[in-house]
Amino acid sequence: MARPSDYNENTISQAKDYIDSCKDDAKTVNLPTAEGLALHLGVSRKTLYNWADNHDEFLHILDTLNSEQAKRLINNGLSGKYNSNIAKLVLAKH
Repeated sequence: MARPSDYNENTISQAKDYIDSCKDDAKTVNLPTAEGLALHLGVSRKTLYNWADNHDEFLHILDTLNSEQAKRLINNGLSGKYNSNIAKLVLAKH
């Protein structure tokens, strides 16, 4: 028998809070990532993708996270705020 899912009514709001909290400051890049979201929620990355397969609302969260990540990598990589080689490397996953 499989372990019960930790997915509940708070999962979406906690995920949105994570994405909203990922703001860069003068010294630190704080890019939203699936790995960071998994740590924030206390689950594995595989669990995130399982939730996305079973819950349309969570699929939207992962799409939002990936879109925000891509937007910031492109804009900040082109402007020179982010290292362009690292931005290119991360964007290759998109």
